[in-house]
Amino acid sequence: MPVDPYVLGALLANGGLTSSGVRITTPYTEVIDQIRLAVGQQGAVNSYDRLTYGVIGVMSVNPVLAGLRALGLHGLKSEHKFIPSQY
Repeated sequence: MPVDPYVLGALLANGGLTSSGVRITTPYTEVIDQIRLAVGQQGAVNSYDRLTYGVIGVMSVNPVLAGLRALGLHGLKSEHKFIPSQY
């Protein structure tokens, strides 16, 4: 699967997929901790403010962003998000 199932669910529920990056808004640090575990050493989670976080790649490629693109989800607004069939 191109994106960890937990990360994908969190992004479908509370994520921004239309920007050049990957953002999620949540008050729950447990969600952010789980995303950090899922992206491992290939990515990082940065805090933009008290509720908004960004998932970035530590190398030249952001693995979550690349996965969203492969799934056809990147660039979609909330009303067009969907759960890919392989999930």
